[in-house]
Amino acid sequence: MKLDCHIVKDLLPLYTEGLTSAESAEDIKAHLAECPTCQKELAELQSTEIPAPFVGQMQKKPPAFKKVMGRFHRELHTLFCVAIVFFLLFGFGLTAGSDVLYNALIMPFAGVIAYLAFRWRAVYMLPLLLLLTDAAALLLRLVEMEPVEMLLWTLIYSLFALAGAVVAFLLHFALGKEPIL
Repeated sequence: MKLDCHIVKDLLPLYTEGLTSAESAEDIKAHLAECPTCQKELAELQSTEIPAPFVGQMQKKPPAFKKVMGRFHRELHTLFCVAIVFFLLFGFGLTAGSDVLYNALIMPFAGVIAYLAFRWRAVYMLPLLLLLTDAAALLLRLVEMEPVEMLLWTLIYSLFALAGAVVAFLLHFALGKEPIL
């Protein structure tokens, strides 16, 4: 089949990448053997450097963008930590009252937020934050309890919070496309 120059010029980018069918490639080769204009066009295509985004290389992000995103992540991390401490203090406030069972809901939410903030480090950060909050509550006399009783509640709340972190991890793994660790 005889191809016109305008058709070959349209197909040359595909031809250089090897994306044409075998029959089309043969027809283009036959045309290129006879047409010096299309040969010149092919030589230009082969000598032209393809821009980086089209080759599959990632463009480097400007340092200002990295700086802004780093600051955003630090602020978000701080916000998550404040939310965790709020949930923990709120839960300890309920410990002294008659609404202790609400902590079965509050502490898993603290675990989810801790997973968002710390990922796998939430396993040891949650109990540590609970112990620090426990110590602060005892020192500030926010809760009228004996230290041993408060430590027992801290252990129970740690288990509830870790259950929330595990659920968040499982949801993240099930819904995300990231590897487990």
